[in-house]
Amino acid sequence: MRRSSKSKNKTSIGIVRKSKKSKGFYVEDKGESQFKLGKKEVYKVMPGDLVKFSLGKKDWAFIEEVLESNTKEFIGTAYTRGKRLYASPIGFENDIRVIIGGDIPKKLNPGSLVKAKITKQPKEGQLAEACIQKTFTGGLELAYEIGISNHKIKTDWPKSVINEANKLKNDKEENGLYEDLRNKTFVTIDGKSAKDFDDAVLGEKDKEGNYILYVAIADVARFVKLGSVIDQEAAERGTSVYFTQKVVPMLPELISNDLCSLRPNEDRFCVVCKTIVNKDGSLKESTFFEALINSKARLTYERLSEDIEKNKLNKTYSKSIKNLLEIYQRLKENKENRGALELEVPFYVPQFNDNKITRFFSSPRE
Repeated sequence: MRRSSKSKNKTSIGIVRKSKKSKGFYVEDKGESQFKLGKKEVYKVMPGDLVKFSLGKKDWAFIEEVLESNTKEFIGTAYTRGKRLYASPIGFENDIRVIIGGDIPKKLNPGSLVKAKITKQPKEGQLAEACIQKTFTGGLELAYEIGISNHKIKTDWPKSVINEANKLKNDKEENGLYEDLRNKTFVTIDGKSAKDFDDAVLGEKDKEGNYILYVAIADVARFVKLGSVIDQEAAERGTSVYFTQKVVPMLPELISNDLCSLRPNEDRFCVVCKTIVNKDGSLKESTFFEALINSKARLTYERLSEDIEKNKLNKTYSKSIKNLLEIYQRLKENKENRGALELEVPFYVPQFNDNKITRFFSSPRE
């Protein structure tokens, strides 16, 4: 543990953490100095809490006040001690004890894994209290819940975000300068398991024999304004989180799955890159602009490859796809001539049986 020269009476602010090298706990301040906590002090807090603390002899930390409780729920093991039911978060079975109250599931057995919601935070002389929200038998749902709980990933939306998103639904912005490309045959091409459709493509050919590549990306900024409640929430989340069978989105579903999802036969605002590709595969000219498009189809790599091999492309977009194939060939030849590295990386997919992963198998890259 690193020591500090702080006086004994001075208080500091830090986060409670468990040591990876020992069974003990410590408080880490902003300067990343670490101060050990005794057992009595650990009972006052939960791991991850932001606390105000003072230092005693040999720089042992004493909790003066919990400034921010950062454990709202947890996945843990339920057990009885006498007539009382407790639960301990996974990884803290020998350190943290939480009293379980409220409605107890009838089929709950000692050792059962549960999802518990904190109803009272711990304090000096009093253990934390919680109620059981869900029980688990194992499988992917448990893995998902553990991931959510351990990494404190937000899954619920504040009311202010929901209200702001609902206003967008009723007031789809159409003002501003943009090009109307709804008559062009844009399509989305993704893997069959894709959940987001945020980009669409189009291939054309001009009279000089140059190919024109259009790439349209959903224009999120048209709806999510800088500094808005949704923008602040997205900045806090940082990214969408993808699990095997679930997604925790960065933006409300109304935006990610509707307003900014390039679904077939629906008008959508995009930012478009238009690039002219020369016969030698070099890029002659590129422009960027806002546009309104209407995707004509949702295609998958696997099905599209089969249609191309069998020469059974849909007439609606066949010309565009053939142009895109020619663009690909030109870009590929240009890449090979430059001596660029081509990697064939294996792609593994989990196989499930009764909600459990039984094995991983190699799948062709989509």
